[in-house]
Amino acid sequence: MLEAKRLAAELDDRGARALDLRFTDLLGGWRHLSVDAGAIGEDGIDRYAMFDGSAVPGWRDIVESDLLLRPEPERAWADPFTAQPTLLCIADVVDPATTEGYERCPRSALKRTIDTLRGSGLADGVRVGADLAFYVFDALEVAREEHALGFRARPMHHAARPALEARYLAGQPEDTLADLRAEMTSVLSSLGVEGLSHVLLRGPGQCELRFGPTDALTLADQLQLARYVVDNVARAYGKVPSFLPMPLPRAPGSGLHLHLALERDGEWLFAGQGYADLSDTCLYAIGGILRHTVALNALTNPSTNSYRRLRVGRQEPSLVGFGARNRSTTIRIPSAARPEDKRIELRFPDPLMNPYLGLAGVLHAVRDGVAHAIDPGEPVDRNIYDLVGDEAGMERCARDLGQALAALGDDVHELFPGDDVPVELVHAYIALKRRELDLIEAQPHPLEHAVYGD
Repeated sequence: MLEAKRLAAELDDRGARALDLRFTDLLGGWRHLSVDAGAIGEDGIDRYAMFDGSAVPGWRDIVESDLLLRPEPERAWADPFTAQPTLLCIADVVDPATTEGYERCPRSALKRTIDTLRGSGLADGVRVGADLAFYVFDALEVAREEHALGFRARPMHHAARPALEARYLAGQPEDTLADLRAEMTSVLSSLGVEGLSHVLLRGPGQCELRFGPTDALTLADQLQLARYVVDNVARAYGKVPSFLPMPLPRAPGSGLHLHLALERDGEWLFAGQGYADLSDTCLYAIGGILRHTVALNALTNPSTNSYRRLRVGRQEPSLVGFGARNRSTTIRIPSAARPEDKRIELRFPDPLMNPYLGLAGVLHAVRDGVAHAIDPGEPVDRNIYDLVGDEAGMERCARDLGQALAALGDDVHELFPGDDVPVELVHAYIALKRRELDLIEAQPHPLEHAVYGD
């Protein structure tokens, strides 16, 4: 009962009155169960951490619904936003009969994936950084009634220079959100997130938080924590954040760029003598990601809105390719002077990605690429934003969520050949996403009245 003792000591040290256990569902939502601090003793908290798995979409049937939360004391922080002193703790979902990670728990799936990667000898460690973009609005109203559907957004306006290009990295007073972003990074830093920086992007009220490299599981936890912090800090300032990839028409989209590197026996595996000073391992990893891109889109770009961002002709990475320092490709090779800085940047994921499932999918694509020495093809050293896929002779990301889900269904056994990410998890995820798709496609779009009405 060492974990229970550690949690009890942590609660006592911080004067917390409650332990708030956070877990992630299939769609990436953060759910929680709170336990009174007085109930936690040396005997553990299992009797208080049981919940109804049949009430979580895509999880257990009602006839075997019991699931258990298993907290990780290393992922516990004083919650900065609760009225009552509360210890926030990330937890895995486990089967109470076996105490093993529940097969449909996304965090457990990523843990299993990392363990398999290590066991295969491919890599001892996976280092991942992230650039998380989002919008902050003065106001955002959504109307969804029986006979009304639409939204009204009031973007943040800048003091001068309205051109989009002028906003990027603008200084104060034009950067009216600098204090807001600084507060977000300060709170995240107090929660143990290291290597943070923040910038103003091109869109009106568009921000980006940058996370330094860490292990894949920690990065996924940090992204969940970041969305919680961004939402609470923005609302404390009287603002409304949005993680939609395309919340405004004709404005820049928001991505979740992932920076990935592998390490084994103290050696960084992506540095070499090939193209852009890459190793064969790195090129094969790129080949695996490119081969599975359309299937990965279902995990890394999980909404109908995601494909408004990934349209060909926009300044977004919609055509599949890789290139050194080339921000128009789906995979960029950033400049790096040291072997430990050599990495690949995935530019197609977006902020709605379930970080555990998305990273698990990417790591399995990397594994497949290296295991089968998949050739990534020729690099792209030109601006491809203005090209059309057929004319350029290039493949493209999925055109819409339906195509991505179909590709994931077809690719599931090749992308996830073992039990790390069970087929049942993937099928449940696809079913939930198709339900979302059906809901949205059944609704008339407001623009249809404008375009086709009288």
